[in-house]
Amino acid sequence: FDGQRLQLLEGGDAGAAFSLAATPGGIVIGFGQGVLLPGGHFLSAFHGLPGNQALALAAGEQLFVGTPSGLGAIAGNRVAWRVTAGEGKLPHPWITALHVHGEELFIGTYGGGVVRRTASQSNPGGPGQFDAFPETEGLKINTGCLVEAGGRLYLGTDGRGLDRLSLDGRRFLPVRVPLPSL
Repeated sequence: FDGQRLQLLEGGDAGAAFSLAATPGGIVIGFGQGVLLPGGHFLSAFHGLPGNQALALAAGEQLFVGTPSGLGAIAGNRVAWRVTAGEGKLPHPWITALHVHGEELFIGTYGGGVVRRTASQSNPGGPGQFDAFPETEGLKINTGCLVEAGGRLYLGTDGRGLDRLSLDGRRFLPVRVPLPSL
């Protein structure tokens, strides 16, 4: 949208868009069939992503892609790494929300709660270290519901309402506000 009219992006006819991310090179679009990068390059499970349905995107030192089958990272125009079920890094493979905060990536899953990924000092371009937040175990994080506002990270759940990351960054605490639905 240029302020006057909507314009179809090159390659934007790949079907329903599930997620968006702004990168220095332009907008990235997550579709049911994969990820459309700026410049028209398209990546999917065929290219190494953990799945095709890109439900969550987040741009940081790499472009992170969350799918129902796991987490992947794109560097340049290629898949740099992926983490899937059975590796013990994710509490649940269905990634619904991603948020980059500094050098950390917060990963929301549907049924496994939240995990924090930090890059490895010895292999900064690799998967890194994954640490779960035990108090979120079993939570269903709603799609796109990891948001930073006022310097605090909030997460929206299916059934428990709203949580906020503590000031020390060690745990999520329920936010006690009246909501029309949990």
